[in-house]
Amino acid sequence: MSKRRSDNKKLISPFGLTMVVIGACIGSGIFMTPKDVAVLVSSDSLMLLAWLIGGGIVLAGALSYSELAGLFPGAGGVYVYLKEAFGKRTAFLYGWSVLTVITSGSVAAIAFVCATYTDQLTGGVFGEQGIPLLTIGIILFHTIIHTLGIKIGELFNNFLALVKVLGIIILVVFGVYFAIDLQLDREVVTASNVDASSIASSPWVGVGLAMIPILWSFGGFQHATFLAGDAENPKKSVPRAMVVGLLVVTLLYVVVNYTFLSLLGHEALAESDRPAFEAIDKVSATGSFWVAILIVVSTFGSSFIFTMSAPRIYYAMAKDGVFFQFFARKHKRFQTPANAIIIQSAWAIVLVLFWGTFSALINYVTFLEWVFLGMAGLAVFRFRKSIPKNQYTFRMPLYPVLPIVFGVAVIGFLVLTLASGNEPALYAFILLVIGVAVYEFYKRFQR
Repeated sequence: MSKRRSDNKKLISPFGLTMVVIGACIGSGIFMTPKDVAVLVSSDSLMLLAWLIGGGIVLAGALSYSELAGLFPGAGGVYVYLKEAFGKRTAFLYGWSVLTVITSGSVAAIAFVCATYTDQLTGGVFGEQGIPLLTIGIILFHTIIHTLGIKIGELFNNFLALVKVLGIIILVVFGVYFAIDLQLDREVVTASNVDASSIASSPWVGVGLAMIPILWSFGGFQHATFLAGDAENPKKSVPRAMVVGLLVVTLLYVVVNYTFLSLLGHEALAESDRPAFEAIDKVSATGSFWVAILIVVSTFGSSFIFTMSAPRIYYAMAKDGVFFQFFARKHKRFQTPANAIIIQSAWAIVLVLFWGTFSALINYVTFLEWVFLGMAGLAVFRFRKSIPKNQYTFRMPLYPVLPIVFGVAVIGFLVLTLASGNEPALYAFILLVIGVAVYEFYKRFQR
């Protein structure tokens, strides 16, 4: 009993895992994508509904993942689900894509936003040339902390996640209070004169197109599955963390957008590159300063989580014999997958220097990420046919409706992303093709 308690002290608690979901989702997206959604959806009520629909789609995927997490509670999460459902080649390509594109690119992009707003808070001390260097410094800091131990990383993440949630709640309460106090025109709050006809042929087409920025803003919930091997009672804690975390995130996203609409109105929101700044500036002279701090904390926390979670995939792959054994080596003292963490961070730094902008990095990441997220969510169909019911610890409700909704939504998202033009995604695809060659080379090397 004492040995088990001692081991549990080194594992991530259920609360900590929930904070991972919340912290991974709430990064830079909610502060940057409301403008894109407001342009695409011309009605205030439809815009808020679009965020609810996005949350529902992601929750449907999370319920599929929760079922899979109960069946395969070890480290690796999505990688394991893909391996068991579609074989080692597909699983390897996912892990390869996470390393070279998805997580490394996300770390680079979010850390870049953090550095940009830090520069703004310091009065432009770093300047345009110094922001990439500050971004690299943030990535190196995350690398050091996570190399020192999973428990240190959890405590640090819990603090950052709680601060960002508290900050967003204060932003909402503050904004809504002053919106009522200013007695804004009812028409500005409930309707809009924005004309989206040039973009969407109908309001619902606009809602569909809005899923591109909305789903990107929800990206990150799957990181709880990566940490299953380091979690307490993962068969129960991982599903609960994803569901509870996504419900909290969806609620926060809806009320934040309501606040922006209340203070700015739809037309101004559709033209604002910094909605949080401009909304709070309407009611407080120092509001933009505190919003900048909130964004810095939010982005710092998200890149922190991504640096911690994804290396568990490379570690699991190496332990399974489908990736280079170098990634399976743990730090002798701290027992963390130090090699995997360091290599991921090194590649993230390369991406910062190569792409140099936030938008390019996000376009580089998004397409491949949702290709594999959709495949993993649909793997639930395969296991329902092959695994006896008594082996399940959690079975999603409304099967097969929810996984079908998730799959159709992801396919639509991918089609719209390609139709809108995405040059950085081409580079990501090239790396995926290189991954096929690397896998074949590695198999022959093993033989």
